[in-house]
Amino acid sequence: MVPLHIAAVVVTRNRPEPLSGTVASLMNQTRPPDVVLVVDSGSTTELPELPPGVELLLLSDNVGFGAALAAGMESLRTRDQSPDLFWLLDDDSPVDAGSLEAAIKVLADHPEVGLLANRGTTLRLGVPQHLPAPTSLSPVIVGSALIDGALVRSEVVERCGTPRTDLFMMHEDLEYTTRIAHEGFGIAMSSAVVSRPAHLGSSDVGANAWRLYYQSRNHIRIALDRRSPIWLVGSVAREVKIAAAALAGGRRSSARAVVLGATDAVRGRMGRTHEPGSL
Repeated sequence: MVPLHIAAVVVTRNRPEPLSGTVASLMNQTRPPDVVLVVDSGSTTELPELPPGVELLLLSDNVGFGAALAAGMESLRTRDQSPDLFWLLDDDSPVDAGSLEAAIKVLADHPEVGLLANRGTTLRLGVPQHLPAPTSLSPVIVGSALIDGALVRSEVVERCGTPRTDLFMMHEDLEYTTRIAHEGFGIAMSSAVVSRPAHLGSSDVGANAWRLYYQSRNHIRIALDRRSPIWLVGSVAREVKIAAAALAGGRRSSARAVVLGATDAVRGRMGRTHEPGSL
């Protein structure tokens, strides 16, 4: 097997302790990545001391998970030795020591897989339905996947680019992995990478109106940009259901956030339009 050049990209913001644990788990791999790049997305707290050899890319503002990943991946692609594999991670997702070694073997045995994740979904009218965590190393092709912990081949990045930069948060995974699948690369989940994230995707969305705004806006905007009537019906139906449940529960601000998100999706008003904790 030709030796691979592998780069881990870790996005962080204001979480020094989890970041330290995740970086340590990368340095302690049985087959460590050749490059560990921490992308700081506008932290307002002090970063922890990073181990020797770990690189740091400082962004002046909070651009969100997907855009920060994109910045890190693009910076790595400009080097003389561009990575053969990109390992994409959030700062609170430490990984077990044998994860990278196992993932390399899975990808070597399955060249049809362009992105290997540890959590995947099926799609129903463009709406992701989470699947149980995989229990086998053998990859299972899925409709979309969570990109925290995923490995992406360089040829996928060359053809499909990096995660979309104007979503700020919510549904970066859906947009990027389905874009990759649309280009003919397999999206698969496997138990190769064992991560222990502090949260799975965007948890407790219902309790945060600002998260509901970005969820509604981005889901509908993705459907509009794909020009998919099926996805548009599915995304609108989902957001109507969420808004109705919020109203029934007396959470008017949440219902209002969903409607505002849908309106901005149609208007094409993207990026970081509302601060976390607002609405």
